[in-house]
Amino acid sequence: APGADLAAAVAEANVRLCENNVAEMFVTAWIGSYDRKTRVVRYVNAGHNPPIVKRSGGAVEWVRTRGGLPLAAAEVAKYRIETLPLGKGDTLLLYTDGVTEAENSALEFYGEKRLMAAVAAADRNVVDAVRADVDLFAAEAEQADDITLLAFDVK
Repeated sequence: APGADLAAAVAEANVRLCENNVAEMFVTAWIGSYDRKTRVVRYVNAGHNPPIVKRSGGAVEWVRTRGGLPLAAAEVAKYRIETLPLGKGDTLLLYTDGVTEAENSALEFYGEKRLMAAVAAADRNVVDAVRADVDLFAAEAEQADDITLLAFDVK
């Protein structure tokens, strides 16, 4: 089955990242594989932000799971495979915390509520719509973290 060894691969990556990690850095990750026949994403969440799915009918929902520890946070960490069924016309949006933690000049965070509203309001290109909304919100405030967005559209 697609992604059958995904949890083991993430656990191995975690062990490797822990080796010689004198700076005690860690990284969050969301790793998945998509089966075109079944339209199911099998994934592992290693401490990453919950993705959002925009369904073809316009409904938006969080993909919240318990997930595992960020990579390199602890040498012994367990990761489990989760599944996410997608339908034709659905969009899966992944993003970094730099999106929700973008600040405006009043030091307010963009936040999950604004992100969800921007995804819901997007006509076609969710990435462009969210990026434009974050830019409008942050205005002249200096960017403090990376802002990365990735959308996966089911055709």
